[in-house]
Amino acid sequence: MSYLLYDTEFYAYRIAAGHTEDFDFGDDDYIVRINHRDALVAFIEHAEDLLGQFSGHDLFLVRGDTRNFRHDIWPEYKANRKDRRRPPGYGKFLKGLSSHAKERGWLTGGFKNVEGDDVLGILNEPGRIIVSGDKDMLTLPGQHYRDGELITVSEWDADVAFYKQTLVGDASDNYPGCPGIGDKNKLFRSKEWLTATTEKELWAQVLHQYQKAGFDELYAITQARCARILRPGEFDLDTATPHLWEPPVI
Repeated sequence: MSYLLYDTEFYAYRIAAGHTEDFDFGDDDYIVRINHRDALVAFIEHAEDLLGQFSGHDLFLVRGDTRNFRHDIWPEYKANRKDRRRPPGYGKFLKGLSSHAKERGWLTGGFKNVEGDDVLGILNEPGRIIVSGDKDMLTLPGQHYRDGELITVSEWDADVAFYKQTLVGDASDNYPGCPGIGDKNKLFRSKEWLTATTEKELWAQVLHQYQKAGFDELYAITQARCARILRPGEFDLDTATPHLWEPPVI
């Protein structure tokens, strides 16, 4: 089937946050409220606009599990989000989206032990389009609709983005990557990086940076497994377990 694989949590959070309001009761007494009804209307309008743009595609609202396998390999994964306040009633808003989606015949769902990002990757196949504004999605090959533009990410470009993410880490997801390697690091402009043609060459450079920083290969692999968004064939549906990423043999 031709589906628009919709990153529900990415858009739902932004739509909900965009419909919060501050109320001043005087004497420095404030409350924050969200108008779920207006937020739901905005969500439906966004979804229907997408369906209008991509005739012949059905909508699949992808959701992740509350806990995923990365917590087992890196216990601090997303630990920095525990105290982050969500829009009021956000959990109920998400449930409401699923109910309204089902009423319209839109598919919703996900898999146990993985994030929504992974569900997008697992379900991704030719003819399907990932709808998300998350930069991490660029580590997945295929068609993407982001920022109002349909783009195609080649398998090689997705691999390069993945190895780069392994080095840079992700502060929002709370895995550090390699110390001293930021998004603008000169390594990513070097001849060795830009002229690499195989995953072996990229992994050799990644591993070298970790070892230079005083870390062993297992640590580098762990960071890569945090960065790796699962692709088709990398998740066992029967046991709800991922096939953890393994480095190419150098």
